[in-house]
Amino acid sequence: MDEQKTHLMDALLDVLYGNSKQHSQSLVTAGLTRLRGTVSDTNELRANSISLPTQSKAKSRLLVWGLTAAAMALIAVTLRVDDTSQTAVAAVNRSIAQSRREIGRSYRVTTRFRLSEIKMVDRNVDLFVKGANRFAIRSESLLAARPVWLGSDRGAAWVVPPWGPVLEGDTKNLMQWVLGREEIGTPYLHISTILTRMRDFYALQSRPDQWVKIGKQSVQCRHVVGTLDSESSFDRPDRIELWADAESGFAVRVMARWNLEKRQALRESVDIQFIGPVELDDRFFTPDAHGGRDRRRINFRNVSETK
Repeated sequence: MDEQKTHLMDALLDVLYGNSKQHSQSLVTAGLTRLRGTVSDTNELRANSISLPTQSKAKSRLLVWGLTAAAMALIAVTLRVDDTSQTAVAAVNRSIAQSRREIGRSYRVTTRFRLSEIKMVDRNVDLFVKGANRFAIRSESLLAARPVWLGSDRGAAWVVPPWGPVLEGDTKNLMQWVLGREEIGTPYLHISTILTRMRDFYALQSRPDQWVKIGKQSVQCRHVVGTLDSESSFDRPDRIELWADAESGFAVRVMARWNLEKRQALRESVDIQFIGPVELDDRFFTPDAHGGRDRRRINFRNVSETK
């Protein structure tokens, strides 16, 4: 009878092991190896101690099945964590796919800077996107009454400053220009950029759904939290959170945070909030639509000429 119980327990463990996720096998295998080793030792003890009192045998059986229950609990926890991670990755991928659809959307981007231990300042810009390769940003100028417009039309990047010539080049040139402008604030020029980095460089976990307000309405959202996998020299945020519409998957809100030292005076967070859908023709993503039609054009490399 004891031998049949041992075979039955081994069969149960084999089934549990076979149903575990492939990339969790190392953890599960270690637990099962320890468990089976304990079972083997227990069986050997039984063989060498036939004359043990009935109470000792009962304790041995309890030990065996207790270890079995512990292994089952360990596997269940491992699979639950794994399922949570896979659900999170699926939610982010869905939001990335939505961000690349040819639908006009507007977002409000708030970048918070820490100036001192007690003083903060916010910079706000309006972000407009349509598909994966078109975006435009409107920012109030710190030195002029007219706004600064910048954007990209399928890789052709541009800036329309309050005055002077229009700057033209590629997206890399534009990014280098933006990083030196305090009024822009955000390092993310497209919603798909931050979502892609979230997927590629962060450990993702799902959180319970939350309701997020869009104007006067509340939308049920999937909530995903991403933690930076390792230290990076690319000034990536330490934490990114996504709230995605539960029905369609589009990004309703994305929040990036940097863990600053106590006395550091740097960018602390970027909060991207969905405002609503907007009708945008392709011309909207060119400098001509924002006061640049009749201005002189120069390359970003010659930006010093405008100073």
